[in-house]
Amino acid sequence: MNETPIALVTGASGKIGMNLIKHLLNQEWTVIAISSRPATINHEKLTWIQKSWENISEIILPSIDVVYHLAGQNNAYIAQKNVIQDIKSNLILTINLLEVLKKHSIKPLFITLGSATEYGSHNKDELTENSSVTPETFYEVAKIASRNYIEQYEREGIIRKSISFRITNIYGMSKSLGDNDRGFIDDAIYRSMHNLDISCFGSGDFLRDYLHINDLMDALVTSYLMESNLRSNIYNLSFGESHTVIQVLEKILTLAQGKKNSNSRIVKVDFPTNKYEIEKRNAKVSSRKFREESNWKPNLNLVNGLDLSLSQYLVKHNNE
Repeated sequence: MNETPIALVTGASGKIGMNLIKHLLNQEWTVIAISSRPATINHEKLTWIQKSWENISEIILPSIDVVYHLAGQNNAYIAQKNVIQDIKSNLILTINLLEVLKKHSIKPLFITLGSATEYGSHNKDELTENSSVTPETFYEVAKIASRNYIEQYEREGIIRKSISFRITNIYGMSKSLGDNDRGFIDDAIYRSMHNLDISCFGSGDFLRDYLHINDLMDALVTSYLMESNLRSNIYNLSFGESHTVIQVLEKILTLAQGKKNSNSRIVKVDFPTNKYEIEKRNAKVSSRKFREESNWKPNLNLVNGLDLSLSQYLVKHNNE
């Protein structure tokens, strides 16, 4: 390992990728970013490689301590419409990256993000890493297949170790109207700041666990720093408290009314018939295993996280 960690971040132009790059640079890490899009950050410790994934084998990499592999397609409905392209965007993309590491004899810690939805919608108990995995969409199937290949590359000695986080609902990232990225809570925050109504499917009584983006960033760094303590390849990552969708939307409106006199309303609509059953899950996700092995813990509960997110949105909007 290098004295100052060197991280490779794929999916650098995505919202989690951008947040991670800024977080690592703030901690004086050296970062190599890969994206098909031009750089949007300039920093002396950042090397931005603009390259399509079809040409990924052409890149030359230095010694790397950790790979944060965030690139990939992450929408279940896009995956449903074009399964072959989804396989290319997730499984084949991942294998191509692993082959680049093999070519350069680089053996980093390899970290990826999966989803707690991999457990399916019919697990009624608190979800732990020992809960049965029952994917219900092509998106989860591709994620699981990618992880199986990653773990085989580890067994073959091509990478040092792999860690995959099954994350819950991440919020606290910027959102604009018409943005198709996943992020129901960030979309609701945007709408509340613009006096737009917020749609709620059905009664809104489905339970979700919400983790602020800042706590995710801390977990990703901690996983590298505490690598020697981590005994598994798969960890759940959650705040550890579940709230119904309607409860969260009501909290957002209360905060928005106090900060900007928002007159947005929650409008309940029938649950669309073309949605997956996984959308109706009730999720209680435990991250005890990762907490115990790494000493990580989330700092922002839902109210504090929402308050911070709305305040940050106002600052950004006022500066534009």
